[in-house]
Amino acid sequence: MDFRVVGPNLPILAKVGEDALLTCQLLPKRTTAHMEVRWYRSDPDMPVIMYRDGAEVTGLPMEGYGGRAEWMEDSTEEGSVALKIRQVQPSDDGQYWCRFQEGDYWRETSVLLQVAA
Repeated sequence: MDFRVVGPNLPILAKVGEDALLTCQLLPKRTTAHMEVRWYRSDPDMPVIMYRDGAEVTGLPMEGYGGRAEWMEDSTEEGSVALKIRQVQPSDDGQYWCRFQEGDYWRETSVLLQVAA
């Protein structure tokens, strides 16, 4: 059940009003269908978006992303997931965490979004 999570080496750059795509990858590559995957900023219990058993978990306390955060099934069979943030705002700037969880075992990595005016 051992796995790790990697993200891009460089920050993701986006201008205000543009869309940003944050990606992370599960290694070794395998399907995420039976895992819980969440993107969050500072608190894992306040995810920007969360997937469980292949479906988006709705009704979450999203941190001001209502309607702007979108789960991108980049290649879930290969363990690659992405978070799309539409119409980036200055408040979106900063660190995001991508966490994969299977049972009680989880690993995560951070992705930095830099928003330019």
